Amino acid sequence: DLTSITSTKIHLPENVNKVIITAGITSIQECEKNKFESHQANVIGTSNLISQLEDLKINYLFLSSSTVFSMNARNLYEDALREPSCTYGLQKKEVEDYILCLKYGSILRMTKLIDSQFTLIRSWQKKLLNDQTIEAYEDLRVAPITPQLLAKWIDSWLIDSEKGTYHLSCSRDISYYQLSLELAAYLNKSPSLIKATKCTSQNNVPIYHPVEAYLHAKNPKSLISPIINEILDICKAI
Repeated sequence: DLTSITSTKIHLPENVNKVIITAGITSIQECEKNKFESHQANVIGTSNLISQLEDLKINYLFLSSSTVFSMNARNLYEDALREPSCTYGLQKKEVEDYILCLKYGSILRMTKLIDSQFTLIRSWQKKLLNDQTIEAYEDLRVAPITPQLLAKWIDSWLIDSEKGTYHLSCSRDISYYQLSLELAAYLNKSPSLIKATKCTSQNNVPIYHPVEAYLHAKNPKSLISPIINEILDICKAI
């Protein structure tokens, strides 16, 4: 419970020398609706945890997000200007700024992590298997990465935990419409079952609507995966 760390000392086994910080409120919508509560967990609680890890001289990895950049920005390298367009991104940037002034922390910025339980993909799969039509946004872009890719990168970080800022992304982004077509092809279903729609023509426009959803990398320890590999892994997992 990140919100309790202000009054509670963390207790780690004596042989722990590396920590990966994965806790937090990760829903962009929830952070926007509950700015105070999410700030208490994502910024205050996380910063208190980091402070204790620094006192213990433990190397730690903070999982950040591509949302630290403006949704209108392009060419997003590790040293690119960060101007978040949403509350979640602002909170991630605030913790990043804290870590950058400290000694033992590393930052991993990731694009959209999609696992086998991703609700949208699951609903697409169910409808396509029953030959039902689905709608997918053609004007909302995503750069999907899988848990397998994240695990691969973390394995390498555990071996060499040199302090730094790293990027984890697929090689380019695609629209949700294109992603649904890839899923239909994998399931041997007709693309005619998929109807393109525009989120910008609806009242419920996504809070984070990036013009370029994928990340670039200069750091040789960052990892940019071919998008076809990530899409295939997502389809296999589903």
